[in-house]
Order: sequence, then structure tokens, then C-alpha cells
Amino acid sequence: MTLKLVAVDMDGTFLDASSTYDHERFARIHQQLTDRGIQFVVASGNQYWQLKSHFPDVADILYVAENGAVVGTDSQILRVEAMQRQDALGALEVVSSFEDVHALACGVQAAYALETMDPDMQAILRKYYIKMDLVAQWSDVEDDIVKLALGCPPERTEELLEQIGQALPSTVVPVSSGHGSIDLIGRGVNKGTSLQWLCGQLGIDPADAMAFGDGGNDVEMLQLVGCGAVMANAPEAIKAVGDIVVGSHDQAGVLDHLETVLAAGSA
Repeated sequence: MTLKLVAVDMDGTFLDASSTYDHERFARIHQQLTDRGIQFVVASGNQYWQLKSHFPDVADILYVAENGAVVGTDSQILRVEAMQRQDALGALEVVSSFEDVHALACGVQAAYALETMDPDMQAILRKYYIKMDLVAQWSDVEDDIVKLALGCPPERTEELLEQIGQALPSTVVPVSSGHGSIDLIGRGVNKGTSLQWLCGQLGIDPADAMAFGDGGNDVEMLQLVGCGAVMANAPEAIKAVGDIVVGSHDQAGVLDHLETVLAAGSA
């Protein structure tokens, strides 16, 4: 393959356990990628606005946000795959019956939580959703809803993923990145389909792309590209999907591997 694009998941992949990364080291690597004409893409379940905040000094990154529902540049949103409104509101009704689960409706312009949400939980969520508004009821959300973000006790993630999935209409799909996080998205929307669209816009064959991931919401992206790199901290089921396993997120596995690839000249 002739490497032309690199896509990275964030939590558990590019970011360490403290939700940060070595900015100076990445800046050097990113400059080398740019010099060789290799596009860098951030592909995450996180909010578009939140993702941009991680890269304040880099303007030419592309973003696949909200698990593929939003695609944008540093300055504009290019593509939105919104949920059908009735699907989103119906799914929120389903979720309300589960204990230990809190929900956010993720829109294009902001994320939305109910005014009744515990203030401490609101404060925690605002660290991850830099644009978050409160509404009295879900029907008050006027924004296009692209995803529903659910939080639960980490040890119950897989159990709730299955239970909630069984209660949802077929048009809504639950996916998880682990870490006590479950996303509900429209069927057919994922990081892989949006990365494929983005490659088409850029004139890049996905076979000439590399992707890094660690969770269930990375599977389609890892399968799409020519080289799917899975983090050492990923579950075994995800490692089985990838082509190679690299170092863990806490050991800067993404940056290590990119430096190796660039030094070898295989890019």
C-alpha cells in the first residue's frame, strides 16, 4: 500500500488514560505526514466541537465525529447523517426505563440533557461535551439529532448494550467503545461508512489508508482500510478484526507506530 490517509480513534487509542497526548511529538509527526501528502483524520464517537478542541494548533485535520454521523474540517461541517426524529425520541423513551443509565441527545450544534439530570453528572459531561444545553423535555430539542449518547457503569456496558439493543426499533443500532459508553445511531451510520465517503471525496483508495482503534465502534473502520491497527489495550475480539496490534494508548502506541512507518519510508 502507498499510505495516503491515517485515521485515529481518540479515547483508548490516541489519547492516554488522562485524555491527553504529547502535543510536541504529534506536531512533528503531523508535519511529516503533511510533507508526504498523507491526510490525518480523527474518527471518534465524540462531539465534533470537542474533537476540535484537542487540536487547537493544527488546522488541516479532518473529523469524523459522533461515530460517523458528522464529518467536518476545522472550519466547517461537510456532512450530517441525522437520525429520524421519531426514532431518536422513541429510543430515548426506551432508555428512560433502564436504571443506572443517563442519556444525552447529540445534535449538530450541541448536546442536550434533561434539566432533571443530577448537577454533578452535568459537570462531568461538560468536560466531554464543550457545547451542552439543558431542555425540559426531549421534544424541546430543535437541533438535528445525530446520536444518542448513553452512560452506564463500566462493568454493565456489555449487559446493557444487549438489553437496550433488544428493546430498540430496527432502525436504531447500539454500539459501544467500552469505558461505560453506549451510542445509539441510525442504522448504516458508522465510522467506516463515513471514512469511505471521505476517501471518495479526497480521491483516496481506502486500501491506501491506515486506521487505529480499540473498540466496537471502530470495527467497520478497521475492516475498511488497508491496514487496521488495533491497540494492545483493546479486547481480544477487536484485536481479531485488525491486521496488526500496536502498543497501548498509555504507551503512545499510535505515535510510536507512525514514527516507525515514517522512518521506514513505507509511507
